[in-house]
Amino acid sequence: MSATAQRRLTRLNAHVATTSATAVDEWADQEGYRSFLEQLAQRHAVPGTPPRERRVPIQHHMQDDAAASGSPPPRPASIPGLSALWAEAQHAAELTPAWAPMRTAAEMGGDYPYGSRPASGFSLTDAQVAHFCREGYCVLPNVYSAEEVSTLRSHASAALSRLTSQAAGSTHGVNFSFAPGPEQGASAPHHAADQLNPHRVAQVDDFHKMDSAIEGHMRCPRMTNALTELLGADIDAYQVTTITKPPKFEWAGGGYNFHQDVCDYGGGGDTNGQSTNFRYGGLANFGNLCCITYLCDSGPGRGSTTVVPRTHRAADGSEGPVRRPLWTTHSTGGVWSGPFRTVEGWEELEARAVTPHFHPGDVLMFDSWVVHRANGNADEESKIGLLNVYCRPDCVPRDQQLWNYPGLHLPVVRGGKQVPSYWPAAAVSES
Repeated sequence: MSATAQRRLTRLNAHVATTSATAVDEWADQEGYRSFLEQLAQRHAVPGTPPRERRVPIQHHMQDDAAASGSPPPRPASIPGLSALWAEAQHAAELTPAWAPMRTAAEMGGDYPYGSRPASGFSLTDAQVAHFCREGYCVLPNVYSAEEVSTLRSHASAALSRLTSQAAGSTHGVNFSFAPGPEQGASAPHHAADQLNPHRVAQVDDFHKMDSAIEGHMRCPRMTNALTELLGADIDAYQVTTITKPPKFEWAGGGYNFHQDVCDYGGGGDTNGQSTNFRYGGLANFGNLCCITYLCDSGPGRGSTTVVPRTHRAADGSEGPVRRPLWTTHSTGGVWSGPFRTVEGWEELEARAVTPHFHPGDVLMFDSWVVHRANGNADEESKIGLLNVYCRPDCVPRDQQLWNYPGLHLPVVRGGKQVPSYWPAAAVSES
């Protein structure tokens, strides 16, 4: 919410709480608040509506003021002439994430591409850059050779094998979690293990700490060289993780359904929708994206990733919209049959969703504002994806108190040149 909008709502709330209904109505007309509320009620469909004022969190602001003063919030319905506008504005706030600033590209310091095409080495095509900017994602085929994929699979499997239930939580300097198995009372056929992933590890954060080949992949000059066109000459690694889908696993519930990564990077509180304490403050710029390298053949229902095109920017170039996290038990929503995390408007998103088929060595690159989800795995083999999130060094939360995932910010590229690996050797070739 802009400072101007915040001041206006503060003044309006104060008059609602201390002035007669008639006086408030007259004062609102004099101060132009009626048109202000009309803009809120009409949401961002109104041409020319200031983007940072059209999503003012009316309900949240009133509740926050009341909590600070120790008195109940004023009831807009008691204000003749303004009650209908308040109701419409509140309805608009419920339909959109009232906490989302909807900042424009100008307010974010511009948008992709932040850099220029590298003079040599692997680079993105014009069509790939255009697709990424327009749709919010792009599939890069055959980035890694069969030999490189085999090496990465071997190293990733060895690292996953060292993570056991006896060491659950944090060990080896990483945080990790498991898919439920027979010991948790789940049926073995749906939560099986295999040689590639013998302990059914589902996610590992800071995966680069476990193996030089994994860190070498995160720093692979081939990929980071190409990203300088999108992110600029200075690039940090923001997150290094793996999402692994065990055999015959449905992801029954949990936090991998529709979501936007930026909610964790630029927000604070509970992002699974079970509570109302989540707040979104946003990032300083748009320079944050994810690259997933698929080490196994992955298609719809077989370990792939679903993305929803054009959910990263509004039609006018503003961010998002960043959608309100929800927690629902709807039996047909997404790929889960039980309660799951999702986002508002998921029914409409479902019809627009795209689930590509990835071959080993393919890379999915997507904007951190894009709505996406993990898929289940009906195959007999675990599906390993290596996730590397990259960002501009200055891509940090606007509000330092809203920071669910602080980010690694490991220097990867500086001045267009690679920053050396922390390990003595990297397993991925630099060609």
